[in-house]
Amino acid sequence: FISVNMPVVYMKDPHKQEREKLTVDSLQVMTVQNLKFLVAEKLSTEAEQLMLMYAGRVLKHGKTLDEYNIIEGVTIFFMKKKIPQKSVSESSTNTTSQLRKIIRNPRVHQILSQMVSNPMLLFSMIR
Repeated sequence: FISVNMPVVYMKDPHKQEREKLTVDSLQVMTVQNLKFLVAEKLSTEAEQLMLMYAGRVLKHGKTLDEYNIIEGVTIFFMKKKIPQKSVSESSTNTTSQLRKIIRNPRVHQILSQMVSNPMLLFSMIR
């Protein structure tokens, strides 16, 4: 059994004191995107939410760690990006728009007319 030492880099949230050890396959051929997936897995988060930084630069997806001169033992900083959420007014506008489409459908209009004209049917649906 031959023991091969895997390179180690450290990852750190700039808002916290501690840093975590991360073992990687190869610094020369590993891409930033692959590193993001490793960091995301370790943090139990989505890779798309992460931004990685080294030496004051944001690391870009298409590049390798070697292109940034990242060597064993360095610390790579990460930040989690907030995923924008739709505002309440946006979602209510979408809902209103969808309801208008449904109501304008001739078949739906016919069914609603039949329901309104038959009080017993309405009563049975309410119960």
